[in-house]
Amino acid sequence: MDRDFDAIVIGSGIGGLTCGAFLARSGMKVLVLEKHIRIGGYSHCFKRKQFRFESAIHSIPMGKDGLIMHLLKQLGVENSITTEEHKSMYQSRWSDFSYSMPVWYHQIIEKLGEDFPHQRSNLMKMFDEMRPFYESFISPARAGSLVETDHYRSFISSYQNRNFKSYIDSYIEDEKLRRIFYSQWFFGGTPPSNAPVAFYVLMFIVHAIEGSHFIVGGFDKLATALASAITSSGGEVRTRSEVKEIKIEGGRAHTACLTNGDSFSADYFVSNISPYILHREIITQESRNKIWLRRLNNLNPSISCVALYIGLDTFTSEFVPSGVFNWFGDSDDSIFERIQSGKLDKIDHLIFLHPSDSAEEKTLTILNFVKKSASEDWKTEKNIHAERMLTEAEKVIPGLRKHISLMEIGSPSTFERYTANTGGAIYGFENTSHIYGEAKLPFKTHIPNLFQAGHWGKPGGGIWNTMYNGYTAALTMLKSN
Repeated sequence: MDRDFDAIVIGSGIGGLTCGAFLARSGMKVLVLEKHIRIGGYSHCFKRKQFRFESAIHSIPMGKDGLIMHLLKQLGVENSITTEEHKSMYQSRWSDFSYSMPVWYHQIIEKLGEDFPHQRSNLMKMFDEMRPFYESFISPARAGSLVETDHYRSFISSYQNRNFKSYIDSYIEDEKLRRIFYSQWFFGGTPPSNAPVAFYVLMFIVHAIEGSHFIVGGFDKLATALASAITSSGGEVRTRSEVKEIKIEGGRAHTACLTNGDSFSADYFVSNISPYILHREIITQESRNKIWLRRLNNLNPSISCVALYIGLDTFTSEFVPSGVFNWFGDSDDSIFERIQSGKLDKIDHLIFLHPSDSAEEKTLTILNFVKKSASEDWKTEKNIHAERMLTEAEKVIPGLRKHISLMEIGSPSTFERYTANTGGAIYGFENTSHIYGEAKLPFKTHIPNLFQAGHWGKPGGGIWNTMYNGYTAALTMLKSN
């Protein structure tokens, strides 16, 4: 029986678009269905008056020899993206000192070695383990293979069920240097004592080797480039197209039914939406799987945040020297414990973000991690919390308020409404060192022609990881076909 499409991708996040682009490149007729008015998920931008804001993404490893550019070159869309480097990977400040992590691997080795000469030997030992792990992880993807390398499996086995803090502490003795490495946890959403070794090592070393960049014109250009790779190969990308149900016939996914009454059949389906929505709502009741539902119940969505999108009357660089600036007002574990407890009365951390793009040179985004469950009324609470955040932010950046021309506030409810990420999760599942949580979800589901792609799968949150996931999902589908 003829189908309308070879493959239907539900959701247009970067993982879904990457997967769809490589399926289309292989000759499949692909349809992407997005319920929002814009594609891209967390990668889209928005404007308020003369100010343009990034909704969530502010730094991506996009070096010319890195994985993302390698994938874009395969799709023939690399020339539609122009990048510029951040001045640092990240900068972190505590009450007693601050430190700026350089962008590139050789710069990091040189600067850390100069600033912490008594730790130089230990640093080199750690980097001598990190770099081969990166190579072992990325080499199959570069070769279009799904076969894991022996070195990768050995690393995973050695550090399974161990946390990132223990990994850093096994090499580094200096307390300040430890904190510098710990402080990247704002990229992953869980503190070092609870974070998986492999994910956090990969997160750091990918940035060190492939750089920290922003996209000129906004990160939504990445979504546009991936969508163009689909449409130029004969596929379609539709917005305002929410899928309410996947019909299953003979144990296989058959038709995507939309809320507007349209329906489309396909041989293969890819879910790029929250697995909670997929397995609890969109898959029909009789086709749901108890094991999968139990697995979801044993996993936790990551934290969310309150985001202040601020338009200034002066240049952001006068206040925030780094594109990613982390402020810590308490210990890592205390911060996370407060977030988990749902207490909102104390602002103990802030993340200041701004790209160096000329169109955004007077914009500043400030984040504070929270859980959606911390309030039943985020419409009201977000304004109260924004005042708390600004009060604390002025201790870090004196006089900030008087330069604010405009401010929009995003909450967990905002992120859930626009992206359909359960709980407004910004990293997919929680990144935990617990062996079950670290496994996350595989590409294949219990329905043989229904696959999953995006930041809810491995490796996890972040554009680099999500593109890797989408590409690997496409390889999995093509090799199983």
